[in-house]
Amino acid sequence: CYFFQMEFAQSLSHFVRLEKENSWSKAFFLYQQSLCYIELASAAENSSPEAKENETRALECLNKIEEAAKRKFGGRQIAIETFVCKRARDTLSSGNFPFLGAIEIIYLFNGFTQLPIHLLQRVSDILEKKLKDDPSTIACGDDRYMLWLFYGAIRKQLRDHSTAAYYLSQCVQAQASIKEETYIVPFAAFELATMFLQLAADLEKPSSSPSSPKPTIAEFPSSPSPSSSSSSSSFSSSIPEFEGLSLDTQLGNEERKKQYLSKVQQYLSVSESFKLDYILKNRFHFRIHLAKTE
Repeated sequence: CYFFQMEFAQSLSHFVRLEKENSWSKAFFLYQQSLCYIELASAAENSSPEAKENETRALECLNKIEEAAKRKFGGRQIAIETFVCKRARDTLSSGNFPFLGAIEIIYLFNGFTQLPIHLLQRVSDILEKKLKDDPSTIACGDDRYMLWLFYGAIRKQLRDHSTAAYYLSQCVQAQASIKEETYIVPFAAFELATMFLQLAADLEKPSSSPSSPKPTIAEFPSSPSPSSSSSSSSFSSSIPEFEGLSLDTQLGNEERKKQYLSKVQQYLSVSESFKLDYILKNRFHFRIHLAKTE
């Protein structure tokens, strides 16, 4: 998928064709077109004719979304059209394009688990730059928590567990502060649960070779080592150790596994305590069910 590869020019032509020829959700295809135009505008020089033209086309697509949202399931608007209609209304009323809109779609459609390492690192670098930006450049408080969720999730995929746990746990703890983007807390809790589930599963695997030692939660420092290929090493050095990762290194594998699984249940309980009327509710709860089954 060109969109997951962040090849937005190629992706755009396909979404234009889908809007014309496919009847599944023209509103969604219009939203995807708008995100492609936004990314192309961002890649162009500021205030250049190319950037202005792409921004204008993005707004044209967003203006068409409400009228195009006609899909119904059980007499109700399908979840993805509810989502894109809200994003379109928010943009048109505030004048701000969707915050990290392309990365949000990649994440919500489980794209982080499908990206190769070089694309994971590319997304991580984009998010890290946003984290370093002046907070005043972030449109609203919820945008900050979205940024934490995406950065935590991408660091989890890169097996930087300490950084991932820090940002994801910050999202969970920010529940009372999150006003609009109600999927942030349960998704962050789910990411934490699956991280600990994977670490528990790692304990069942045969010992790794000396050249590639098997990571465990207790062995992860608060920041990557200076030799890390990640460009985020200097940035992550300021992240405090997340106390939830401080498990007893003297325990045997079985006891450590019990501690990991205890945390899995803890965070799954947080996830399931939410009733998501926002986006991808069924898919989200299906993923939780699968994790519990495992």
